[in-house]
Amino acid sequence: MRLLAAAALLSTTCSRLYTPRLFPPRPEPPLPPLTKEACDRQARDERRARQYSNTTCAPLVDGGCATSCCRTGAEEDTARARRWVAARSYIVASLATSDPACAARATVENLLAHTTDVLVVVHRGCGSERFTLSDARVVLNPVCVPTRRAYGSLLHAHLRNVLYAKTTFSKPPTHVLLTAANLYWIAPGVESYIRAVGSSVYGAPRVAPPATHPPDLDPDWASIVRRLPSEGALQQKHEGSFYPWAAAAHMVHTIDLNRLNHRSCFCGGFCIEEYYLPNLFYLLEKDRFPSGIDAACYARANPDLRPGYCVDGECDARGLRRHWDDFGRCEGRPVACPPTTMESPTLKARVTVFYNVFAKATGAAAAIVAEQMSQLREAPLWPFIEEVRYATIGPDAAVAAEVAKHCTDVTCVHLGHDAAGSELNSLEPLHAYCVQNPEASVAYLHDKGSFHESPRNARLRRVLLRGLASRPCAAAITAPSACDVCSSRFAVTPHQHTSGNMWLARCSYVQRLHAPRDFRRRMELHYGRKKGGEAWPLGTWRFAYEHWVHSHPSLRACDVLDHEFQEGYGNLPPTDFEISFALAPRYNRGHAFFAAATAFRGRPAAFSLDDRIPEMEREWRALYNATPPPLSRLRTYYGGRACVAPAPAAGGGRRDDFLFA
Repeated sequence: MRLLAAAALLSTTCSRLYTPRLFPPRPEPPLPPLTKEACDRQARDERRARQYSNTTCAPLVDGGCATSCCRTGAEEDTARARRWVAARSYIVASLATSDPACAARATVENLLAHTTDVLVVVHRGCGSERFTLSDARVVLNPVCVPTRRAYGSLLHAHLRNVLYAKTTFSKPPTHVLLTAANLYWIAPGVESYIRAVGSSVYGAPRVAPPATHPPDLDPDWASIVRRLPSEGALQQKHEGSFYPWAAAAHMVHTIDLNRLNHRSCFCGGFCIEEYYLPNLFYLLEKDRFPSGIDAACYARANPDLRPGYCVDGECDARGLRRHWDDFGRCEGRPVACPPTTMESPTLKARVTVFYNVFAKATGAAAAIVAEQMSQLREAPLWPFIEEVRYATIGPDAAVAAEVAKHCTDVTCVHLGHDAAGSELNSLEPLHAYCVQNPEASVAYLHDKGSFHESPRNARLRRVLLRGLASRPCAAAITAPSACDVCSSRFAVTPHQHTSGNMWLARCSYVQRLHAPRDFRRRMELHYGRKKGGEAWPLGTWRFAYEHWVHSHPSLRACDVLDHEFQEGYGNLPPTDFEISFALAPRYNRGHAFFAAATAFRGRPAAFSLDDRIPEMEREWRALYNATPPPLSRLRTYYGGRACVAPAPAAGGGRRDDFLFA
């Protein structure tokens, strides 16, 4: 089997969809007669053309395949796929392959292994060896066309896949990805990448089309060229390109599919078919290309805009575009406004609070519980809370009754009482709950200060609860956003954690983590058994429970504290600190708080962020056999990719590899 080459996706920006009517609408091409003779004739014509054609510029056959598509003999059962797409937001991957069955199966399995929200629609060229797959995320298009490079037939096959998905699934996908047998996936993360970027066309270079194919030879191409605003056209290979679904479905009806298979090619490395979609998409979105951004939505979603991009609180489109080019792209910030089909923000999302209550003295613990429940009731998070599940620990089991006193207006569930215990008493049930309820959200808090009563413990306790129960945290975690864990402060030093360990999180993220008890064991296997001052800088021993929720390489953290405080008790903020939401880590090089944010307490004086980078990479690989995805802020922060966009590489493209560098 031939060696498969790794492919990269190209893009530079994202935009909301506008679809003006560029051409008179065409009816969907009719399916050809379902006769065995038509299929046999088409297969013979294809074999004859491949045997005797010595030039890539000749028609596939002498007009014989211009309109003769055929159906495969097997009727694909799509019931499982329909159930799968109905339950989620998904992306369609269109695969056109005429490889032998074993190679085609390997291509599909490779794509499935590196994705979770992708449905694969497979087109097999007529005459290809049949193959079947039983996965619910794969369907075989029963309509086939003969395919060969440089004849328009590959585009024909991909658009047939789009038509098949459109007619088969009542719930549409968000995007369509065109893939091929020569794409070999080497890491997960493509779904997040596609949704953040929008379309690969935004990164396509503009070139002068070869003169060997005048526009008047192709009416569809001539219609596109006449509408382009300048000399030259966007150039893009099919493999790895992606589009918003509504745009792809619209573009299908602007191209005469029945003529695709007898077009001639440019004979210059690119074929006419590979100019259609990027330039047609450009025309559909041309009003968005000059700014590439919805300024109002971007400003609302990014209140931490760096100085110099907004003046006196006013942000114009040019300044925001420059900010996204410099920082937003590589940090993975979405630029499009939320779709109008999103659920109303007034709908309550499910939030379950897991509350760990330790009572060294019942009276002191009861006072802290009363304070925290009162603070929680007055917080913006309270309307989202459906249930409080609490575990109690201590010599006196009567503390459970003290908690129950505050459950008059909310459902409470006692997880049990132990004379001795730890945060595991609540974190283990929290993780199990998320595994069973990935669509839910969870809050974790505890009665900090009940073991060591002190003014600084009381202050930190109030700061932590104010943050996780704030309006921005509630909005970020209970609705679609670019954040998975929200707290007052996310710190990367000395390990990734929230000092004091109180936070709000999505279960869809938490379920990816190892169970807390198992996580501590894995950390000790990786770093060795350490305690006290040796364990704190690494996040092992009992400190593993603080590190746990922020330990996965796919973490998307956010926080609401713009203050020099990072960890411990030094320089604590006031308990009524101003809420200032930002994706985290929020302080980059050059910021006044960057030095505090990268001060590794408990390490040698010369230890820096640069020394921590290889440690984190080894830890991620040891724990999860993965590293941060391409658009991760962690990837940027730890040096995976510079945050200022590099100059375009030779040929106009920019490579975003899928491996942590």
